Amino acid sequence: MKKIKLLPLFFTLSLTSCIAPTTNYYFDSSALSSRIYNKFWAMEPKDDIANIMQIKPDGSATLYRYSCDKFNNYKTKNKGNLGQLVEYIANQAEQKQKGSGDLIREFVKIERYKLETIGANEIKLHAIIVGGFSSIKFNTVSHKHLTATQNILGITKNFKYTAVPTAYTPKCS
Repeated sequence: MKKIKLLPLFFTLSLTSCIAPTTNYYFDSSALSSRIYNKFWAMEPKDDIANIMQIKPDGSATLYRYSCDKFNNYKTKNKGNLGQLVEYIANQAEQKQKGSGDLIREFVKIERYKLETIGANEIKLHAIIVGGFSSIKFNTVSHKHLTATQNILGITKNFKYTAVPTAYTPKCS
């Protein structure tokens, strides 16, 4: 009976890549600028996306998903079928234990990745469900700004990031 109750939570966490992949990938922390690590980097909004990322020297990365509305206010990015599934599971959990629905919603805003070094200032992101699906080349890095080129499933985009104090301060203006 307990396994059945935990299945929806595991399913939700798996779908959103909140569970980091378990395979070990080669990561050399010296291949990236030390200025990148342990900071929250808010991307300049692009294509309705205003994510924040954090990269750690142990080869893990966390992505906090946000988007910006037409008034330059931010919102978490849980839309479509996944958003509906999360709301359903969160509401079911809330009925069983008060406060658990918000906990599930909070988990879904965050994605965790394992990193693999593929060159100087270049990494590959590995997610539990899709594996290595994206690479990032860091072009410039300072204490407060960085630029990067990201290849996601064959599509290349350039991004600008600014260091922010927390994972909950996306840049929407």
